[in-house]
Amino acid sequence: AFDAAMSEKKSQAKPQQPSMRRQSSFHETMTELLVRKDQLPQGNRKTKIIATIGPASWDVDTLSKLLEAGANVFRLNFSHGNHETHARTVKRIREASAKTGIVCGIMLDTKGPEIRTTNLKPNKDGKRVVMLEAGQTLEILCAPDNMDTFEGDSKQIAVDYANMPKVLQYDSILKIDDGLIVCKVQRCTEKSVIVTVTNTAELGTNKGVNLPGSVVDLPFLNEKDRNDILFGVEQGVDFIAASFTRNAQDLKDIRTILGDEGKHIQLIAKIESQQGVDNYDSILREADAIMVARGDLAVETSVQSVPVVQKILIRKANSAGVPVITATQMLESMVHNPRPTRAETTDVANSVFDGSSCVMLSGESAKGAYPVKSVEVMHRICLTAELAIDYENCFLSTVQFTRKPLSKAEAIASSAVRCTIDTQSPLIVCFTEHGGTARAVAKYRPPVPILTMTHHPRTARQALINFAVWPVLINNDKLTREETIEYAFKLARDNEWAKSGDSIVAVSGIRSRVSGATNTMQLLDL
Repeated sequence: AFDAAMSEKKSQAKPQQPSMRRQSSFHETMTELLVRKDQLPQGNRKTKIIATIGPASWDVDTLSKLLEAGANVFRLNFSHGNHETHARTVKRIREASAKTGIVCGIMLDTKGPEIRTTNLKPNKDGKRVVMLEAGQTLEILCAPDNMDTFEGDSKQIAVDYANMPKVLQYDSILKIDDGLIVCKVQRCTEKSVIVTVTNTAELGTNKGVNLPGSVVDLPFLNEKDRNDILFGVEQGVDFIAASFTRNAQDLKDIRTILGDEGKHIQLIAKIESQQGVDNYDSILREADAIMVARGDLAVETSVQSVPVVQKILIRKANSAGVPVITATQMLESMVHNPRPTRAETTDVANSVFDGSSCVMLSGESAKGAYPVKSVEVMHRICLTAELAIDYENCFLSTVQFTRKPLSKAEAIASSAVRCTIDTQSPLIVCFTEHGGTARAVAKYRPPVPILTMTHHPRTARQALINFAVWPVLINNDKLTREETIEYAFKLARDNEWAKSGDSIVAVSGIRSRVSGATNTMQLLDL
């Protein structure tokens, strides 16, 4: 009946003619941006790029190249490495930032309540990998006494979860390495689990283990996580990504550990379990940002549900004005290949279309053969995808789904984006103390960069996870509001972000240098 009705409706409707004006505008804009990509902040790209740092990228030279290629935030995965290694990496990141003059943020990603395999014996090539065959029996030792020195093989491996025999039963499913290896439980002993491997695959060291459908009794924060969080405070990281966030209380527990010394650190809730999805609304109210961690999410729920869940999580975060990161296997093939697959390219573009504030590289930049090229490719995909976005429709949709009444700051931010669209202004200049104003403007998805002027280095770094926000650090704290505006205009002219005669939208507060005082939107001629 639906098909018949639609067929009749189509037969009655006049054929829609393509809009040559819109099509021409699209191609002209694309050509201009691709030709002049270095004359706008990061080529006018609005979606930010997070790059995970590892052995393939943690030297100063490569970090500098990653920044120049378009990386905005560097992620340190605390499921690997120790404090000494991560401290050296933080130091090198800051050296690379100083060397290039490019502001970047640092994200600490906690291990969280996850289960991982331990070390393996090296094979004849010296690599610590084993081949598991479909149908074979594998014994999994559960936190053995010699776990730190134990080296597994194709017959026996170890995991760091002592209670696994208690939560599994006959025929339970166990998945390793983001579900690449699937095992079925035969029986459980007091300190091990005997499984049948259902598919042939290669297993490396320190891989994640998931027990879908089983209730895992791991605490959200273990001793390692607590020490890692305090280490992050000492190192001055900008973000903490909380792995396997299950509810809002998990984030509150981290804020308690951070205390006054670390209260400035922004918390990113990683949604990667069914429990996190179920409690998403309360998590969203507590989090500073959201990460859609699709790897474990697909293993813990079902792979076919991930695209729908991704869209729902992103849409809700957009409506709340909370930055949202899409992560996991975005350009996975570039770990080994210099080009992504067509499916990966489309995945990144669709994440941009969904409304992601950031997209993230994991193994591609941490251990891959082409870390810099991975960032360059992701930059180009995002830049091109953004040209196909109907920003006016995005703005109207955000307005429609935003609860009223608005705060004074958000009303000003909304009006600024509306004015930008109506006047076709090439730039929004935003003055902010702690990033709230820029974040409010970013919520309404402007079609142009938000040049964000601030006196605070931390505010500049943390602004980098917001859509379209490009921070400029003002070193002279004696500038008046009018002088700061003139400085912003000089930057716009010198870098050809705007030309004389253009109208620039400026958002600020009359009380300069006061947090939360945003109350002014101006349309100024350059």
